[in-house]
Amino acid sequence: MTGDRPRRVVLHAGFHKTGTTTVQTFLHQNSARLSRHILMAQNADLRDFIQATRSHSLWRDPISASQIADRITAHLAGLDWGDRSNLLISVEEISGLLPGLPQKRGRPDVDSYAMAPALIGIVAAAIRAALGRDTILDLIYGTRAPDSWLRSVYWQHVKVQRMTMDVSDFVTRYRPAADLDAVVDAVSRENPGLAVHRFQLEQTLGSAFGPIGPVLRLAGISDNLLATCRVPPPANIAPPVEVLLAMLDLNRSDIPADALKTRKKAMEDAVRAPRHS
Repeated sequence: MTGDRPRRVVLHAGFHKTGTTTVQTFLHQNSARLSRHILMAQNADLRDFIQATRSHSLWRDPISASQIADRITAHLAGLDWGDRSNLLISVEEISGLLPGLPQKRGRPDVDSYAMAPALIGIVAAAIRAALGRDTILDLIYGTRAPDSWLRSVYWQHVKVQRMTMDVSDFVTRYRPAADLDAVVDAVSRENPGLAVHRFQLEQTLGSAFGPIGPVLRLAGISDNLLATCRVPPPANIAPPVEVLLAMLDLNRSDIPADALKTRKKAMEDAVRAPRHS
């Protein structure tokens, strides 16, 4: 307890490609201002925990389940709450790995967010064990129109992985994974003691704060405080299509992995570089 207020944890648990990087960039850029009001944790703060969620989403084994619980518990034990009662954790891989991840030797295909309900259950139980049964726990997810999400996921894999599949084949293969609302419904159904919230990315894009608004409001940050913060432009935007197609061609070539990574980074850097007239 913080004074007479129960502690509250908001889990921004995904999904990938629904504005999560934009939210996390906002938290990073405004951490000094926001940290006076709430505690925050995101990917850089929870690397070992994320590794455990990735492992469990693949192998579903008791060792990685224990690691998830142990690592979130250790993080919570190190927090200095002061007079703050709200904690926001923004980590999309609480829901598992991004579907469509290309197979590698020894690693199964990642074809859905099927492990999201179980992962949330492990994390929620660990948080309540660490902070007390009276802890208020809210989940929030961004969703996205299926076709838009599938194409965004595909090009993300082209950019980051050695994806060689055609976009049309990818969309057909992974279309069942694009029903993100069904995943949220399953999380709610399989974790009946949790409050589950959602927003659709497209419905936030005309607002002043985009996907940042629903997440930060749920964590107790007012619009007045948001208005004093720096709002970044959308993050993790795909390069132009001609650059992505060039990356796809490289993925399909016999270029070694290290050289492939270097070439693709150079392509991205060239796109981002300021142009001078």
